[in-house]
Amino acid sequence: MHIAALILAAGSSNRMLGTHKLLLPVAGRQMIAVVIETTLESGFAPVVVVTGFGEEELRPILQEYDVSMVSNLDWMQGMSGSIRIGISVLPEDSDGALIILGDMPLLQPSTLATLKNRFVLNQGHNIVYPTYKGQQGHPVLFPARFFPTLLDLSGDQGAKQLLTTFSSEVTEVAIDSPEIVMDCDTAEDYSRILSLIESRR
Repeated sequence: MHIAALILAAGSSNRMLGTHKLLLPVAGRQMIAVVIETTLESGFAPVVVVTGFGEEELRPILQEYDVSMVSNLDWMQGMSGSIRIGISVLPEDSDGALIILGDMPLLQPSTLATLKNRFVLNQGHNIVYPTYKGQQGHPVLFPARFFPTLLDLSGDQGAKQLLTTFSSEVTEVAIDSPEIVMDCDTAEDYSRILSLIESRR
């Protein structure tokens, strides 16, 4: 199956006190680089990174990887715009798309591969998302049949609402790791992420 990945990297990092969080160092690399490498290692293709705020700072990093970059000029209008733009540039033969937040460097290739394998096992019919101790997490893998619905999203709610709307067409995958519920919005989040990475060594 042809399963793409969209990495959402357009936000302004407004809760990081002026720091572009995707450029913060994580295990010796920038946060966005860690997320890209994890996604590529998991076998998703193509990988599309949707940029917006701070695009010129991200561009040199993205050019080091086999990814495509697409700009969300209206990034201030919320996450849904990035999803719409990312979905709109995917190849027509895509069977699904994994939507990943660019500020989740704790994600491991094995976790993404688990989601992909479950998607394939379901023959690409259901939306697949991870849970940790009953808490819904990221990323979420959408079948191509939901692309038209994703293209109709608005506001800053992302695609989370679809998991409720189409609750009979979702597959939950339990992940025994908090990585799927830990994004990086604040300095406190960043400190916790660094501590967890250090504990893995």
